[in-house]
Amino acid sequence: MSSFRPLFSSLILICLLTGCAPRRPSPLARSLFIQLQQQVQAVKGVYFSGYLKVKRGSYGFAGKIEAIWTLDRVRLDIYTALGWPLFTAVKKNNELALLIYNSGQVYRQDQALKILKSYLPFQLQLEDWVKLFGCQIWYLEKQKTIKQKGQFYVLFLTDKNGLWQEKIWLERETLRVTRIVLQNAEGDWLWEVNFTYKDNQPLSACFKDMLSTHIQIDYDQVKL
Repeated sequence: MSSFRPLFSSLILICLLTGCAPRRPSPLARSLFIQLQQQVQAVKGVYFSGYLKVKRGSYGFAGKIEAIWTLDRVRLDIYTALGWPLFTAVKKNNELALLIYNSGQVYRQDQALKILKSYLPFQLQLEDWVKLFGCQIWYLEKQKTIKQKGQFYVLFLTDKNGLWQEKIWLERETLRVTRIVLQNAEGDWLWEVNFTYKDNQPLSACFKDMLSTHIQIDYDQVKL
């Protein structure tokens, strides 16, 4: 995330100086938002591992997670708390495969996606899930405004079709992303994730969504 800091610093300074009107941001502010999008798109891959807790309704799981994302593929491995593999999901060029180790079964495409939905949060594809937790960012491409709230800057964004609204909280001193909230066009809450850090490295991520999915990841390693 350190590569985003100079960009965010310039972005925030310009918006504070220009007033950052909610509906009509200045041309320079728009340009900086575009640069931010380009910075996000410039990330070519991420790897992370850690300890995973998932709860949805009466279902609960605690184990280990390992995930990697590159431009052409994504892989997610889930293990028991003792390190025994449970399943591996791999997606390459829109081809999805899921291996369940205890049965030896391999599921593909729709069958694999149906099983993964019990693990993946609302409205997130496998690659989005890995990028969100690996990069601590999930960015919609169209800017709206920036506001100050206490010790945070809050970025308000939307997608180009106006279907989603996103809020991103950044620490004013460090400009690290600490919270992301996604809403639909009507402003209904869909999901949010909160990040904590230690020594400039991601420490944990806590996610919850409208389906009562709760996910916590305590990071072991994160590599961009």
